Formats: sequence, C-alpha cells, structure tokens
Amino acid sequence: MTVSLALNTPKLVKAATIDKVMEAVRITGYIPNLLAGGLASRRNKFIAVVVPQINNAMFVDTIQAISDELDARGYHMLLCVAGYSDETEAEIVATLLSRRPDGVVLTGIHHTPELRKIILNAQIPVVEIWDLTPTPLDILIGFSHEKIGFAAGDYLLGKGHRRFGLIWAADRRAAQQLAVMGFGDLAFAAHNVPSISTFGVYSWKMGKEAATLLADKIEGKSTESPIIDIGFTLIERDSA
Repeated sequence: MTVSLALNTPKLVKAATIDKVMEAVRITGYIPNLLAGGLASRRNKFIAVVVPQINNAMFVDTIQAISDELDARGYHMLLCVAGYSDETEAEIVATLLSRRPDGVVLTGIHHTPELRKIILNAQIPVVEIWDLTPTPLDILIGFSHEKIGFAAGDYLLGKGHRRFGLIWAADRRAAQQLAVMGFGDLAFAAHNVPSISTFGVYSWKMGKEAATLLADKIEGKSTESPIIDIGFTLIERDSA
C-alpha cells in the first residue's frame, strides 16, 4: 500500500519513504501499470492529443504549451498525427479511446459522424482547438477564421487594392505585382524580403488554455464558459 501511495499520490507519503521506493524502482526497472491502476481510480493520467501535422510551425507552440501545462498538472500527453483526413482522425481516436484516456484534444471542428458518436459515447472531456463554432463537442479554444478573412479584406481594401487572389508560388515577381497577406505569423514572415503582412494567432495561449480547461474538467472543477475565442492580431509589414 505504501509503494502504491508513493507512486500514485506522493503528497501523502514522507519524502524519505518516496526516496526508498524510487530507489527500488530504479534498481528493479519496475514500470507501474497505469492502466490497471486506472481501473480503480478511473484515471490513467494521460491525455490524447490529435493534430494534423507536426512539421507545421503553427502547431509547434500549441503542442508544447499543452505538454508543459499537462505535465505541471500531473498528466502525460500522447501525441498522434492524423494528417488532414477525417477518416484517419476517426480511426486514431477510436484506437486512443480503447486505452481509456482521461481526456482528448482534437484539432479543428470538422469531424466525421462516427467520430462524434464515439466521442460522445465515451463521456470524457474533449477540447477542440484552432477554430470556433457555436456547437462544440464539449470545450472549444480557438479563433474565427471567418473574422480573419473579413479583417484581411478590410485591410487590403483600405490599402487601395481591388483585385484579389490566393497565390502559392516561389516567384519573386509576385511581390512586385501583388499585395501578399500571410496567416499564422510564421518565423520567417518578419525576415522575408519584403516582410510579410500577416495575422498572428495565439498558439501558445491556445495550447495552455486547452490543457488547463481539460485538466480542470477531468478534476471536476467548474469552467466559466465552454467556448473561448482567443482572437488574433493583424501584423502590418511590407508585403501589403
């Protein structure tokens, strides 16, 4: 019983006792079976986080903030990459739920009916990030892409531009002919020539708030609102 308390609720055990237990753990190579322990407590102390990709700089700060905040609250993050396929996301979430996570973080608000069904049936806290909707699955931390679109239009119209297009090209001639607006304020945007006007989103704050609210709900704490709009910032530079 003392070993179990030292590993699972160390606040209830003397520091000297914890040191002895951890030394025994080190010597024996023992790995606690958290899934078995969770059968009694109904908590496994891990959170499943599903993102479309990890090589996109816009997601890096959010993922790191989630990890840092969960670690501070005593939870561990299991990160999964789903790509941009709704079907793959649904398959991954179904597999994750079989491991009984304490909560799930999903990227975006567009999910298959199958995913919505299994998430709701699981009856665990869910946080959606990176978008806004009046009908979230549970908790929502994000910003309005639609509002950014309107803000971009207003800004460019205010600059006197009247003909608009979306462009994906590594062609420096575009900088001489078009006003260019970016999104996400990626690291290179300020250092590009010309520097890129863009919209910054609070990716770190989004991750921190998502982890905090999810942990709060798992632990039975009340939240002021299930939907949080963290907003965005227009960053004016040389490209527009």
